[in-house]
Amino acid sequence: MAVVRSALSLREPVLPPAQRSVPQAGRVYSMSHHRPARADGFIFYALAVTAQLQGTAPIHARNLASLFCDDDEVCDWLHETWLPEERAHAAQIQDYIVRLWPDFRWQESYTRFLHAFRDRRCGTIAAQRAGLSALGCCLMEAEVALMFRVLSAYTADPELKRLMLSISAAKLRHYNFYRDALGRLEKRSPSSALHKALTVLRCQKAVEDGDIALAFRPLNAHWGRNAPFRMMDYPTFLACAGKVMGHFYPFDEARRLLVDPLRRQGPLSALFVALALRYVERLYVARGRLAPSGFL
Repeated sequence: MAVVRSALSLREPVLPPAQRSVPQAGRVYSMSHHRPARADGFIFYALAVTAQLQGTAPIHARNLASLFCDDDEVCDWLHETWLPEERAHAAQIQDYIVRLWPDFRWQESYTRFLHAFRDRRCGTIAAQRAGLSALGCCLMEAEVALMFRVLSAYTADPELKRLMLSISAAKLRHYNFYRDALGRLEKRSPSSALHKALTVLRCQKAVEDGDIALAFRPLNAHWGRNAPFRMMDYPTFLACAGKVMGHFYPFDEARRLLVDPLRRQGPLSALFVALALRYVERLYVARGRLAPSGFL
């Protein structure tokens, strides 16, 4: 047990000095969470990426329903609770974007993104067992909930703070549902601790390899006039996200949420997942990248 406690006592990563200033075309992109939201490029990109990804909920609902086809409780919840709430969150964020940046042609950008997204092979969670699928969903909901909390802590806009906290709370309810489903499914057909740890790493890699980049791609091409902030390219956005996470990401809460679904299933499961989480944290420090999401 001492080994498990040692592995779980992960320290909050500290951004290296090189990540404290964000270069763009040879200049430094100055960030301040005290500036008005309309003039904050990071807030625009983070919300636009999030809204576009949230808009893919019907696609993910179909994929998830096929993964949980033998569990009526999960399938019913997906269509009666999860999908309506995801659609509502997407609409709320979209409404904020359209009101705050009226010169951004939202529908054109979203249509272009959705066409590219549908052309990709969209498997939300690739897992052979329903239990591993539930674990993957659990981890993704936890990460998205925490990223909305980060945005709430970062922004000075009271309206946006309330919206981000409200969506974060809903994501935590989704997390709790998947955690309970995981316990039920694992009793029927348990998965090995190693496969569970690999699921943690797979969730990180799935988003990092494409979803965020795909959602970011059309954002600079659909403005009716100049944006009220300096535009970012994708590497600059990722670097800004890393910087924001370094200040506001609740790492202790992340450890608890990511490891809790496994802790009750034995110390070996918790140990493997804790080691996987250590790897994810090191990856974040090395690359300054956004953690998984449906995340933002």
